[in-house]
Amino acid sequence: MTTTQRWQEIDRVFAAALDCEPARRAAFLDEACAGDELLRKEVDSLLANDLPGSLVGDAAVQEATRLLIALVVLVASAVGLGVYLSAPNAEAIDSIAVLPFQNKTTETDTEYLSEGLAESLVYRLSKLPNLNVTLG
Repeated sequence: MTTTQRWQEIDRVFAAALDCEPARRAAFLDEACAGDELLRKEVDSLLANDLPGSLVGDAAVQEATRLLIALVVLVASAVGLGVYLSAPNAEAIDSIAVLPFQNKTTETDTEYLSEGLAESLVYRLSKLPNLNVTLG
């Protein structure tokens, strides 16, 4: 019998012993262990330490669930990053034309604002590398 099988047997007998009334546990263990002194000793040790529930109980299931969720998130993140990095880039813009702003008001003394906005845009865009800017 492998170690895993042995611990599963201990776990099974231990869980069943916990289900018994304390007054009937000794008789149950005599029958369940059927002369296997090592099995009886392990189960008695667990019962003496008053361990609640099964050895492979809620805590183990919760830990396995956390690990599974972390693994799924990690794989999804890696796939998302791969898709993002392998996506073709949009074509780079190498030239732009700035059209003049029109003064739609009846006030002619604010005409300088529309001219100044266009010139300011051309000046600031021309500071960008590899971009040809023209005032249209």
